[in-house]
Amino acid sequence: MPRFLLGILHPRRLEFFLNSIEKIDFIDKAFAENMPSSAAYKTLRDFALDKGYDYLILTADDVVVSDFALKQVIKAVLFHNYPITTGWSLVRPNMKYANITLFPPKNIEKKIGKPILLHEYGFIPTRMIEDNFKRDVYVLQVWFVGFSLTAIRRDVLSDWEVRGWFFNPHPIYQPEEYEGRRGFWSGFDLWFSFDSWRKGYRKLCVLDAYVPHLPVGYSHGWRELRVGKEPANLRFEEAKKPMIL
Repeated sequence: MPRFLLGILHPRRLEFFLNSIEKIDFIDKAFAENMPSSAAYKTLRDFALDKGYDYLILTADDVVVSDFALKQVIKAVLFHNYPITTGWSLVRPNMKYANITLFPPKNIEKKIGKPILLHEYGFIPTRMIEDNFKRDVYVLQVWFVGFSLTAIRRDVLSDWEVRGWFFNPHPIYQPEEYEGRRGFWSGFDLWFSFDSWRKGYRKLCVLDAYVPHLPVGYSHGWRELRVGKEPANLRFEEAKKPMIL
């Protein structure tokens, strides 16, 4: 049995996420607490590699992680053995589009370092997932993965150049500096999808591994951030019971 680590970006303490993650007790968990995203992803990647894990499964902190969705991803990893295997979320709660795409955005190479608008991604409508279910199809090869329980195999982790897609100057949230400007990096999932694609790694989406995404309001989200307010920390929780799939 491969060794799995659930890697959690944890810059906030959102109650609905914490309530869901506390119920997940069959897998080792690592929380990258109070870190900018760049540092958090690097910390989780390095920890997984250093400790000999075969897969790192990434999740954000504004989702609801269910036992069922996580186990569906793990089952698909074991059965299909793709380098990258992911669940999915709605792009936004009021939009019937999933945060996966079949193909890269047009002229993607020319857009590195620039924001990509929502309509440029090519997110698939949820009716496509429903149509697949009607045909008893539960997996789909994809291009973009949005880190909704995204399992990354060890060889891909070793090859991953962790960075965002573009730098976002910001008047308030300024944990990082780039070319003399203060702000933060955005689009880590887009860069990962692009970087892994150009290196030849295939990605699989598990269509019945749905991960509810509950983005908090703009002002509430900023208030909840603990980056720069509390020390950066990697917290580890060992699984409490064996994984039974």
